[in-house]
Amino acid sequence: MDDFLRENYGLASCRLEPLSGGRMNRLWRCGPWVVKLYDHGQVPRAHAERALRTQWLAAEHGLPVPAPLATRGGELWAEHSEGLVAVMPFVTGTRRERGRLNRAEAAALGEFIGRLHAVLREIRWDRMEAPHPPDPARTVADWAELKRLALAQPTQAEFDALVVEFADHVAATLARPVEPPWESVPWQLCHRDLHLDNVLFNESGRVAGLLDFDNLGPWWPGVELMMAWNLVFNADPGAPSLTPEAAEFFRAYRRKGTLPDAVWRGLPDAYRHVLLSLTWPVGQRFRAPESFRPEWVEMLSFRLGAARWLERTGKEMGDWLADN
Repeated sequence: MDDFLRENYGLASCRLEPLSGGRMNRLWRCGPWVVKLYDHGQVPRAHAERALRTQWLAAEHGLPVPAPLATRGGELWAEHSEGLVAVMPFVTGTRRERGRLNRAEAAALGEFIGRLHAVLREIRWDRMEAPHPPDPARTVADWAELKRLALAQPTQAEFDALVVEFADHVAATLARPVEPPWESVPWQLCHRDLHLDNVLFNESGRVAGLLDFDNLGPWWPGVELMMAWNLVFNADPGAPSLTPEAAEFFRAYRRKGTLPDAVWRGLPDAYRHVLLSLTWPVGQRFRAPESFRPEWVEMLSFRLGAARWLERTGKEMGDWLADN
């Protein structure tokens, strides 16, 4: 890899230090740079190329996003025998724990996501299609099959019991679904992975860097905002809430004017439907048991907790979002 980086990027020799955190690709630190080797079994080549171009454009618009370094030939990636390689600056900053942002940091994050959405709204890929809204009947059927697989396990693990509980909740709540008016929910290019592992803060509490554009694609920015609320501010899977910090987060985002006023009231219910339809990584538990990760238990617990809370309180939250 040392000769490859020198020949393609003109980088001086460095000791490659493996970095943790890459779920779908391999990462190394090389002095002031990060080297990323894409696994095309996880991230198709065409998608990786689009994501790198979009990341570069976001940085050009002044967002704190590590811009891919151009090769000697002017490309944003290089061909390696093991896959596509990209090099980008190492971002200095610290991560925050879930539920631990103060009000200033929450406002800074909301303002940043508003800026991000404004920039991504102006970027369109060739043949970019609108995201497909969740189909309640399909959601119920998918979870019924996962419940069957969970009950068929010879030894019931905690995760399996949680899958059964989630499937029962889906069946009960979507028996007579009242679907959000998806035609009025705007869509655009979105990051689709706005959790705290991918956000770095500087010493002043501002966003220093947004990482990992591998899940980039067409989505609903309002749903992404709601997902960030759940992933960032809800520290207890059994008790999500609209904390003062979360309120600052939503107000700061809204001041950027990214979403039409008419959309806000329906965002909690739109997010709830998306949340119920998410089956990854549950299917992995049964299709590839060796890939199971203990943190998936917490992931599914938080999804179920948020879905239940939104079912009970989503209307009140939507009213608050619309009025603030």
